[in-house]
Amino acid sequence: KEVGNFIIWRMDKGFKTLEMSEAQQDQYDKFRSRLEKTIETGVETRMKFKKQAILEFTKENPDLSVMAMEIKSHVEMMSSTLSKNLSLFADFYNTLDNGQKKKITETIKEKMEDHKRF
Repeated sequence: KEVGNFIIWRMDKGFKTLEMSEAQQDQYDKFRSRLEKTIETGVETRMKFKKQAILEFTKENPDLSVMAMEIKSHVEMMSSTLSKNLSLFADFYNTLDNGQKKKITETIKEKMEDHKRF
């Protein structure tokens, strides 16, 4: 959860530099709110699955097929959720002018450079 809070804080910090209009801020707020919910749900889902896995492995004969189906369900749910988040980001991004888009792109490029491994 702390990582999620850090991501939101960092995102807010970066987007404040865009000097957004009210309409742009509304789109950003929709995206941000949805992302916060996704992070929160992800943390809850992970904890629930961890408890289920621990419980299953305490059994004499753990049923891995049950675990596999649970994982499949979680993957499908997360895929759908991430798709919706990306759509909201695209909606927000499309409200930006070229200068604002360039700022976002340059920031992403800088972060990618920081993470390159040779």
